[in-house]
Amino acid sequence: MDAYRAGDLPSMLQHIEAGLALATEQREVIQLLRFKAIYLHGAGQIEEGLAAATEATRRAETVGDASLKIAALSVRAYILEQRQERDLALRDHERAYQAARQLGLTNRLMPIVDRMARLYVAKGRVDEAGEVLEDFLLSCEKSYPLGIPITQRALAHVRHVQGRTSDGVQLARDAFEGLLHQENATAALSTLDYFFYTELLSGQQAEAVKAFNRVQILTGQDKSKLDVTTWTKIRLIRAYLAYVDGGLRDALAFVQEVIDEDWKTHSTRNILAELLKAEILRRESRLGRSEASTVAEALRERPEDVADVRMVHPHFEPLLREFVKRGWSADVFQHLLDQCASTANAAPRLRLHLTTLGRVQATLNDQEIRLGHVSAVEALVYRVLHPTARQDELADEVWGGADLKRARQSGHTARSTLNGAFREGAKLLNMPLAADLIRPSRGRRNPEWVFNDSVRISCDALAILESSDPREVLRQYGGTFFVDSTSEWVTHYREVIHKHVVQVLHEGATLTESSDPHTALAWLVKAADLAQTHEAFERVMTLGRRMGEAALSRAAEQAIYALKAGEVTTLSRLHSLN
Repeated sequence: MDAYRAGDLPSMLQHIEAGLALATEQREVIQLLRFKAIYLHGAGQIEEGLAAATEATRRAETVGDASLKIAALSVRAYILEQRQERDLALRDHERAYQAARQLGLTNRLMPIVDRMARLYVAKGRVDEAGEVLEDFLLSCEKSYPLGIPITQRALAHVRHVQGRTSDGVQLARDAFEGLLHQENATAALSTLDYFFYTELLSGQQAEAVKAFNRVQILTGQDKSKLDVTTWTKIRLIRAYLAYVDGGLRDALAFVQEVIDEDWKTHSTRNILAELLKAEILRRESRLGRSEASTVAEALRERPEDVADVRMVHPHFEPLLREFVKRGWSADVFQHLLDQCASTANAAPRLRLHLTTLGRVQATLNDQEIRLGHVSAVEALVYRVLHPTARQDELADEVWGGADLKRARQSGHTARSTLNGAFREGAKLLNMPLAADLIRPSRGRRNPEWVFNDSVRISCDALAILESSDPREVLRQYGGTFFVDSTSEWVTHYREVIHKHVVQVLHEGATLTESSDPHTALAWLVKAADLAQTHEAFERVMTLGRRMGEAALSRAAEQAIYALKAGEVTTLSRLHSLN
């Protein structure tokens, strides 16, 4: 598997053949046959790969090993897809999916869910594909973190199909970082599809090229060591780079290599390659009916590739309109343009409110949800209060008792916990999800926590600190900030919030005293109860005397003497707004 992930096919085949020559246990033979099927498919030997996968499946059934049967079935299903036997492929995927779910084999589900979701998309079952992937992502966050980036990649594809391009790009970016961290070059390169072309064609060339260079360091460029899919992906990227730089001749040469190799090996058409070829010919006034027919046929063969079109359609829209204008497969391309122009099926904006004063709780669209352990929620609130904080600052403040390495791990765990709990809470409330609640920015060691822009996050503590309205402050102030926490940063913020509330109430009383002395006095009383200072009680005593509130004035005077004895006095029972 290490050789496969590194894209080193000759080494992979050597290991497989050596293993088959020596293996005596059926489990070992089945695993090696499964890997051989993967290798043969990658080398373009589809029939031989299908035979190896079928033999692996048969042996697994004979020995009664459900886990290996599931793994072999998923490989066979994928190869059947390449033979355009999609109904058979979906049948195998669904069989493997149901068996793996019943046995709780999350690791075996990963490749199955990815491919099954694509076939659902191809059949127009887009929402169902999204639901399957969201469910599986929750399972991965709980018990199989290795599967998170692969599932994010699959979900990025669905989001592009739905026209939710920004969500698709961000999910793909997150997946890309995770796969690079796993040093899974093959999957990282595949994930690049879902943000590279969108960024490149929308003017973000530097970021796109930087990402490509990072993965190319792992894959290399030696064709003899790369499977066909990896090699063609790299050539297609080079075609687009040449095109953006104005090198149309080089771009056309690169893209023709991709088209020829895909057809020779898999008898399939790559929609991004066909679109680029047609656009270059359009610019050179050499566009013909055959280009329109080829693009239309690519979409008929693989309807799920509408995702690829939607993520780049602003750039290729003139080409598609030209096809319609000339009457070349006009119905296909008009329908495609209508799909791309339709309002994106975006998730409605979600409202997450964090209550930290008094009882600590979180609500999503006014429904209470659980967000995980206390320190994770503290970290989330710290990030809300400190928008520029990076993960090391969060780690130091929230888990300050640990060394930096352990604190960083705690921060990473907290982010995963919050994301998983948020998704689960949203699912229980039947609310659609856009992506994770918190996304890491680029950079592995000290990333920012970037909030999902489709979730509006509010917090009572922040609302109070940003407000100078006494009524709003009193409405939000429900008690002590994180009442059970002993964190230093929490203790500091308790004092900050406390002082701010007292200041707002005093300033409001000063402005209101002449027009509404009853309200002003109530605010001064609340401020005195909170501040427990000589000055605060003295202001109550002074205004109380002017208003004829004898009992309240005497109580305030007695409170001043009580302070010297270290006693706490509460005046609200004598005068309030209620």
